[in-house]
Amino acid sequence: LPGHGGARGEAARDIQGCARWIKAALAELEVTRPVVIGHSMGGAITMELALRNPELPRALVLVSTGARLKVLPAILDALAKDFSQAAALICKLSFAPDVPAEMLQTAVQEMQKNTADVLISDFTACGRFDVMNEVQAITVPTLVICGDQDALTPIKYSRYLADKITGASLAVIAGAGHLVMMERPEEFNKAVETFLDSLRNKDA
Repeated sequence: LPGHGGARGEAARDIQGCARWIKAALAELEVTRPVVIGHSMGGAITMELALRNPELPRALVLVSTGARLKVLPAILDALAKDFSQAAALICKLSFAPDVPAEMLQTAVQEMQKNTADVLISDFTACGRFDVMNEVQAITVPTLVICGDQDALTPIKYSRYLADKITGASLAVIAGAGHLVMMERPEEFNKAVETFLDSLRNKDA
């Protein structure tokens, strides 16, 4: 997304703006009927994209996300006061307790590639996101993935999505926190590959 990591441009200030940017990027790249995978805030953007443009995605994979995203006040407070401390706190909350120290440090370094302003904007946007009364309108095939030790978007968030989205399937990965794809890459990839195979079989 613009303004994140090394990407140029100004960061969007809300989930809706991010979804519009993704739609425009897909059009520019001439990508049609993509399987859209979104993690956390990216999951919110994915849902927003699908709800406003139901003809666009072939399918969705919603990872460690929710129809409503509550942001801990401690996170916004820490970001405003001490960016380094905030990055460490967010990353600590993003993993299961037994995360290897090297993986945690890598996550902190990646987060610090963003500015405090961008992260404050992102978390504020997440805090305002709420499509709990709309997700049932999503009709494309959907896979919901979460770790059973996710402290940021608890498993109940994923269960809600799987219950409300018609035909959605839920994959709960044991021993993983919010960054499930980093913590349990083999299990995560297998869940996604199985889902993609099911789509290919339907399209055959």
